[in-house]
Amino acid sequence: MSALPDSPSSEYTFGSDDPADYWAEGDRPECNICRDFNPRYLQLDDTSNIHCYSSLLRSSRDGCVTCKMLEEIITGLYKFEDASTIAFNFADNYFALWPMRDSSVHIGSIGLHQASDAPFPWGLTCKERIYPESTASQASHSWTEDQLQTCLTEHPGCGATTDDPLLPTRVVDVGMRGSETIKILETKGLRAKYVTLSHRWGDPTLMPTKLTAHTRAQYLQGIPYEALPRTFRDAVTVTRSLNIRYLWIDSLCIIQNDDGKDTPQDEQIHQKDWENEARRMCSVYQNCYLTLASLNSSDCTGGLFFKRDKVLMEGDSDKGRYHFEACRKTVHFATSFPLLRRGWVMQESLLSPRTLFYGKEELLWQCRTHKVCQCEGFDRLRGVSTGFQKLPSAENARVDFTRPKLINTWYDIITEYTSTSLTHVTDKLVAIEGIAKYMQPLRNSECLAGLWTDSLALDLLWNSDAHDYGDHDYGEPTRTIQADPKGKTRWSSGKWLFPTWSWASIQGDTGWDWTSYLITDYSPDTILIQHITDRSSPPNELRLRGVLVPSTLGVIRKVLNSRELYCPDLRNQKNTFGADKSVECLRVIHSGRDYVSLALVCVDEEKKQYERLGLLMFRYSGHPFWKCLEAETGTEVEVPKWWALSENWKGEEVEITLI
Repeated sequence: MSALPDSPSSEYTFGSDDPADYWAEGDRPECNICRDFNPRYLQLDDTSNIHCYSSLLRSSRDGCVTCKMLEEIITGLYKFEDASTIAFNFADNYFALWPMRDSSVHIGSIGLHQASDAPFPWGLTCKERIYPESTASQASHSWTEDQLQTCLTEHPGCGATTDDPLLPTRVVDVGMRGSETIKILETKGLRAKYVTLSHRWGDPTLMPTKLTAHTRAQYLQGIPYEALPRTFRDAVTVTRSLNIRYLWIDSLCIIQNDDGKDTPQDEQIHQKDWENEARRMCSVYQNCYLTLASLNSSDCTGGLFFKRDKVLMEGDSDKGRYHFEACRKTVHFATSFPLLRRGWVMQESLLSPRTLFYGKEELLWQCRTHKVCQCEGFDRLRGVSTGFQKLPSAENARVDFTRPKLINTWYDIITEYTSTSLTHVTDKLVAIEGIAKYMQPLRNSECLAGLWTDSLALDLLWNSDAHDYGDHDYGEPTRTIQADPKGKTRWSSGKWLFPTWSWASIQGDTGWDWTSYLITDYSPDTILIQHITDRSSPPNELRLRGVLVPSTLGVIRKVLNSRELYCPDLRNQKNTFGADKSVECLRVIHSGRDYVSLALVCVDEEKKQYERLGLLMFRYSGHPFWKCLEAETGTEVEVPKWWALSENWKGEEVEITLI
């Protein structure tokens, strides 16, 4: 038998394995790892309750019965290549597992459960929970039907209607239960209820069954059920069980490309169809009966249905007979699911009136009125449902949304959206076009590369995560260049894939962390003087009128960094451009003592074209002897004329073009 490794260095302070280090003789557990399943000792919230998993294995081999149970439970539910890298702690009736070197990552939690009449001789009380054996079980199907019935009959805000909607351009005709063949139907104005599928594609080579210019004629005649990847087969099964005949799956209802076979004409057919259908995503999801979401599958082969893993513990101990089961605790955090890290899913989830999420342990239901899961823990715990959101129906939206709420909702959506991933970066604006189309009649304005004309001054003031927040690393944001002539977007220039004034230009997290509080009280200092619909200018150009204040990159960083008021779009700008790089500060808005501007660099003096470098915030104290200090040395420096610090200085308005 190989020796167990000692605990490696980590960020944790571990508890001692010796109970004598914590309790007096006669009043201590026999084992300080499992604490004899005694709640008196387990409920102590201190570092002595955190242990390396290797300590548990060592205690098990030394003869501790309850540690042996925990070892059997953990190895039955999780597989670790190196036990010395895992930490765990025990509390109440569950224990949690973590990577020892990163406490921000949660491997999982294991709960202990017993039937009401089952023996459990230790002091710890195991809670009885009734979980489904599988998300494909009859109990799960009945639970789904109950949620549907409640939503359709008791939730006026969910927009239930007796009128069948227009079907999308194409749907999958799933036929009747037991049928071995399905087919693609081109609907031509047909009305009926339909279900949509939200899933991750994964590796395109794992999806041999997709609609292309070459398979279209064949698929209109029929597709063998067994030819479908597992997730699609499961979606067909659920759709049939709900007595719905039509199912919408993106890869079967939108013509896809086939790099190995497509001619130039085929590529044109694919591109035209994709552009047409992408513009219809709002109606596709808004009008569906139900969306099925494959939460835990990383590709189309993962499926919807999972059998719940559990370990049954039954036997005799020196304290008496025991009978209980252990299983992974359910997860309700959106970021824990592979599906919700996919960018396209944002609009699929927000726009659908109802979504049935298929997780590994249970089903989760969300409609516009209610969200619930089979373990009933979805609503009880605060914050656990972040990411599971719905937009109100079109009928209720005008009542639900005030202007500030509408603006903030867009900011919240984009902030979360930019933390997700896309296979093709060119899809960055297309993948939320459905949400923009939903909001357009509510705002009665134009969406310009992800910014709205009715709140343009505020929308321009997004920030990236390039600012260094202490020791935390939020990733390295980059600006996407235009490298592939075939990968252009309508917003592309010869240099950038998206204009620098749009948050879409940044690969990385963006948001309005510094400026969203100004929504209800601000005055614009910059005016949009040419709309994007004026075809005399390229779409990537934004013509503005405002006041420019000249400075250098070194000065704005020295003056403002000590007050955390300059947020660059990208890191290491001083090294990239040099401290003497000339910049212009475009005044955008002011509110009270707060003044906000964009830091710009001129790229064409003759055309007065500028690119964005970052965001500047300036809080004027109004005190006559207010001074600025250089961040690195504390030396007093001259304050540039960012704003009207003196009543005698107003600045001269100029017209510029952002690109």
